[in-house]
Amino acid sequence: IVLFVLTLLSLHGSLFLSLIFTENMMNPQGLPWGFAAAMPVPLASIICGLYLKKKGYSNYKKNTIAGMIVLLFLLMLFVMTMLVPFNI
Repeated sequence: IVLFVLTLLSLHGSLFLSLIFTENMMNPQGLPWGFAAAMPVPLASIICGLYLKKKGYSNYKKNTIAGMIVLLFLLMLFVMTMLVPFNI
């Protein structure tokens, strides 16, 4: 349950980390790394869900599905911020 909640909160945490890394948009090259720093949490949720499935528990689906959705979203944001040119 804790990892599931942390996975959902990692979206907000990644936005917060992006704001910290960019220093109020003075350094926009740091923007993607806030999203990359939050990726281990949903990845751990996916691994935990697969481990629980292997052990035969029935509560593995929410960790795996939430981890995949959040990881996909973070990867999408990471790639988009890496490709967008910043001309401020």
